[in-house]
Amino acid sequence: QGEVGSTIYIDSAGDKVIGTYADMNQFGVNQALDWSLIAITPLDQIAQSTRETRDTLLIIGLLIEVLSLIFVWKVVGGLTKSLNRFAVEATNIAQGDFSGRHHQKQETGGALGALGSAFTTMAHNLELSIGKLKEREQNLSITLNSIGDAVIATDADGNVTRMNPVAEQLTGWSTQESSGLPFKSIFPIINARTREPIENPVEKVISTGETVYLSNDTTLIAKDGTEYQISDSAAPIRNGDDDILGVVVIFNDITESYKLKREATAQLEQLKLLTAENIESHARADTAIKNSRDSIITIDDRGIIESGN
Repeated sequence: QGEVGSTIYIDSAGDKVIGTYADMNQFGVNQALDWSLIAITPLDQIAQSTRETRDTLLIIGLLIEVLSLIFVWKVVGGLTKSLNRFAVEATNIAQGDFSGRHHQKQETGGALGALGSAFTTMAHNLELSIGKLKEREQNLSITLNSIGDAVIATDADGNVTRMNPVAEQLTGWSTQESSGLPFKSIFPIINARTREPIENPVEKVISTGETVYLSNDTTLIAKDGTEYQISDSAAPIRNGDDDILGVVVIFNDITESYKLKREATAQLEQLKLLTAENIESHARADTAIKNSRDSIITIDDRGIIESGN
């Protein structure tokens, strides 16, 4: 009495059933009975219902899992394709090919849309910057090739980066051959008088940061052994932070003028020597005339008396 519970037993038909019961007296029902049976359910029916519920839940779970996989595959597949397109396009841009950017499929919406838009903007700005750099490079090449002096530029390590045609002619090295080589290997210079090597001007500029001028007695030995007298200056190339990015060397061929100067100097020295000898000769003659016991008169080619004792 006063209990509520359930029990398994065999009913009159011989089937196992589960009976749920409660003392109904406590609810004021059926006062004549000590116990009241509430519900009787066959165990087979409960087991079958449980199996059906389990199978139903299993099927639902499998369907959910399949749908989830399909959804993930779609999302990841689409994301992978988009990222692959970005990767291919980035590789092409890194190699200087911007043609694919104009045909790039735009992603719409969400993070991919923002990424695609940012990528397109970045590629466009990069293309414009590279275009401006190429234009400046062309203008610089035109300017260098138009200069009458020889020009060689190096990087901060003293390796050749560019030459103009005049420099190629005087050194005997082409831009392709010299590119990346140490400056001193393509620009051997010596003193014309002593034949001693002269310090590399590029190394001096890099170490001191100052402009260097070479003497007029500088001889450049070209690749084929030809010698040129040159006048030379080397100056640092600096960026906005005053860091040295490289060196520019400007020189020109003064072989003819140097030769004429040497000849003029030699003639002047000879003239001085002759003048000194002439003066000394006249002095000796004057002395001889004055000291002579004979009467001596000197006349010029016009018959005019110049001197006498």
